[in-house]
Amino acid sequence: MGYIGKQPTPVPITASDITDGVISTAKLGAGAVTTAKIADDAVGNTKLDLTANYAFTGTITGAGGSVTKITTVNGAGASEVDFDGNLGSFTYNFIVFTDLQTASDVSFKMRFFHGGTIATGSGHRYAGKMRSSSGNDSNQNSDNDTGFDIMNAIDDSSSGAVGSTGIIYIPHTTTSYMPSFFGQGFQQAHNGNKNAIYYAGHNTGKTSAISGVRLYPSSGNFTNIKATLYGVS
Repeated sequence: MGYIGKQPTPVPITASDITDGVISTAKLGAGAVTTAKIADDAVGNTKLDLTANYAFTGTITGAGGSVTKITTVNGAGASEVDFDGNLGSFTYNFIVFTDLQTASDVSFKMRFFHGGTIATGSGHRYAGKMRSSSGNDSNQNSDNDTGFDIMNAIDDSSSGAVGSTGIIYIPHTTTSYMPSFFGQGFQQAHNGNKNAIYYAGHNTGKTSAISGVRLYPSSGNFTNIKATLYGVS
């Protein structure tokens, strides 16, 4: 552009020189807006698609502590699923299991590891309650078993039943204690009943810290099971 007389000193364009709404999305270069240019908390939850799937492998933190996903095991065809030595230094752990099926009508059981050694002796005390859709409720309990019962009569895969699912909480303490657990789940039994299951127990024969967990059927192998271990601090 030509000038008569002295050329004006160049002045940078500021935000006030740009009319609101005149820059379209097409005028922004790919990658022009980086995270460094977005203020913290500038994007509200209204800008997130809460129906979408988000991959997550980190830790959730907040006033209530943090939850860490430790590992997931697919135990299809296995005689046991072990979480040994990876419980970590947490206040408590919990295990979420899904798609639980066996090839026959057996019990779903659990044992603890202590110092890397599985506890197979007597002293396992547990109590459970099954509330059935048929109204035929039942109890499951023992004062001196060699393992904990989580569910009995778990789904028989040959019947086409939906796999059982549930959660097991395992608290920790720094003092001597009897290793304990509690939880609840849903079971579609071999006879087609839909059951709510509640379970809890402890091992009176052990006072040392839990170093691992084993899930297993009372006989045979799992047809299907997926189990995920979490830690809460």
